Amino acid sequence: GKTNEDPEKIQKFIQQEIDTLTLPDFSQYDKYFFIVPPKFSGIIRMLEVKFIELFGRRIARDVETREYMKHAVTVVPSEELFISFGEKNTIWGEPEKRLHIPLPENVGYATMMAIGYYVIAQIQKQHPPYFKENIALYTEKASKVFGSEIKVIVE
Repeated sequence: GKTNEDPEKIQKFIQQEIDTLTLPDFSQYDKYFFIVPPKFSGIIRMLEVKFIELFGRRIARDVETREYMKHAVTVVPSEELFISFGEKNTIWGEPEKRLHIPLPENVGYATMMAIGYYVIAQIQKQHPPYFKENIALYTEKASKVFGSEIKVIVE
């Protein structure tokens, strides 16, 4: 692809480095704060949209870079899990409410996207299937908006 990253290396990293982590019980949280490296500011909206697609407004999420975290984005405390990608978060959230997700050296956008989506999938597994429960009605409404039939492909 455009980033020249090897999909097999990405998959291998996820299997060897992410799958082996002890993840928290995601079902205990309905709020998440993803902290991404500054060089991946362009992926923020993609991760936010994935949360919106899967959880709607039922699960809150913020996605910011480490640099942006210096602003007043955590003034009002909340019972949320802070998930940092790459560099460990030693500042935001209570220590027991922090999860560090490693990134490989020379990580590119494709790897960051794959790992980010993979973590979101792990969160989804421990929550009700909001997307699956609502996709049929959504495609019915969207078909009218777009003027052509949109079929449900989720089983």
